[in-house]
Amino acid sequence: KEIEKEFGNPRRTVIRDEVTEIKFDAKDMIPKENVIVVATNEGYVKRIPLKSYVSSSGEPTTLKPGDFIRGLYSTTSLDTLLMFTNLGNFIFLPAYKIDEQKWKDLGVYINNIVPIDKNERIVRVFSISDFKNDKKLLLASKSGLMKQVNLSDFEVTRYNKPMRAMKLDKPDELASVDMDVKENIIAL
Repeated sequence: KEIEKEFGNPRRTVIRDEVTEIKFDAKDMIPKENVIVVATNEGYVKRIPLKSYVSSSGEPTTLKPGDFIRGLYSTTSLDTLLMFTNLGNFIFLPAYKIDEQKWKDLGVYINNIVPIDKNERIVRVFSISDFKNDKKLLLASKSGLMKQVNLSDFEVTRYNKPMRAMKLDKPDELASVDMDVKENIIAL
């Protein structure tokens, strides 16, 4: 009672029944680190810490027979892979969602992260750090259909399934995807 009398203060904080909503992006909780992301033609992906990749350079990575590396990107854990498939779909895959692996590991099949059709395969992969720019993508099918789209149109908030990039009739397939504005296009 003596201490309370000498040092005691009335409460300064106000206790309320209201709770304000706290919003945060899960991406804010991910540390930004330099990584290597590998995507193969058969749909295997892996994220390798840069130190691990440098220490194993010169050694070939493990691949399934007949598979090949579609893209090897030096990027950060906060960047996004934009993967286009032969069926005209795209997969929006943040790098931090890919399991961290060793260089010698096979990787994770994309269907374990985002479900894809059994006859769907990766045609092109881009590593994107900023969707808010004036870049364009040119999509072209085997039958000669073309579509030029703003890169910003491919930024999505839900990425648990493939999204439609270009509507194709069967048996047509997406053949190529190129980045940057194409002013004069000649198709043969």
